[in-house]
Amino acid sequence: MSQKSIASVLMLIATALGGPVAVDQAMEIQDQVIESVVIEGPSEAKVGELVKLTVTGSRPSWLPPVEDAYVDDDLCVVSFREPGEYQVIASSVAGRSTRVVKHVVTVGSPEPTPAPDAAPEPPPAPVPDDQSVLESTLIRDVEAWCQEANADKSVCKQLGDNFIYAASTSDDIDELLQKVAERNRKVNQRSVATVLTKIQEHLYENLAGEDFVTHQCAFSDIGQGFLQYAGATGKGFYHGT
Repeated sequence: MSQKSIASVLMLIATALGGPVAVDQAMEIQDQVIESVVIEGPSEAKVGELVKLTVTGSRPSWLPPVEDAYVDDDLCVVSFREPGEYQVIASSVAGRSTRVVKHVVTVGSPEPTPAPDAAPEPPPAPVPDDQSVLESTLIRDVEAWCQEANADKSVCKQLGDNFIYAASTSDDIDELLQKVAERNRKVNQRSVATVLTKIQEHLYENLAGEDFVTHQCAFSDIGQGFLQYAGATGKGFYHGT
């Protein structure tokens, strides 16, 4: 997802979750996203070819992986003597912070494929998805945030139904956010303002750029967290009208 698309998604989330405070925070985070640091240049090259890379932001600093390199402010010209995969690292200031980024350049021919009679390598063992771990705790987090805020349980019941309804009846991220926004506008969110801000921060930090299914599961977990706090039964995706 492009930086512009991520910024648009963040603004939609802010509109869906809260009032002016949440929107102001989304504007700050949107600025940070747009002002991200990026190294621009080719990702493939031949041995001996001059590769020109530039980095966005201000006060840049480069760390080339080889000695055959020339650096001038935001420009880095580098050449590689052997095939392989090389990481060019740069730091630059964007917004209010210094960010470190890397750019991978593959030099030469790809590695040869195994001979036809070679035994296939066993598939790698499954690795737990960090995002799934985060989302599995989201139900408990939302419930705890509601308890800390002493949120109105009737309001939490409405919000829980809204999130689960949107997760159950949407086909893409835009539709998911729009359905939550339409339903949440009809709810007095004053007693849950801090809860919605914390949910918003979680989505910014963990879901920006993720696919629809990841958003769908997260919104379902948010709904169940609200319902568990309200003492209602939360069973995941809503199937009513």
